[in-house]
Amino acid sequence: MALMQDILRKLVELGASDLHLAQGRKPRARVHGQLEDMPFPQLDGKRLEQCLRSLVDGDRYSEFKETGDLDFAYELEGVA
Repeated sequence: MALMQDILRKLVELGASDLHLAQGRKPRARVHGQLEDMPFPQLDGKRLEQCLRSLVDGDRYSEFKETGDLDFAYELEGVA
């Protein structure tokens, strides 16, 4: 969860509206309508799975595994 907390905190710092995660890519933030790479390493399959599992329950993760896509909101207490 530490990596996701760092990513989410940076997202807030950037004033981003969305976070995009994809295997083999760096996390990307949507800032003023444009996607920008964030200063984090590329996500391999294992790290991406760890990130998602730290944020969503089993049913939502199953949805992601079935469709390859997941859209959700998350609250980081005390931050956003």
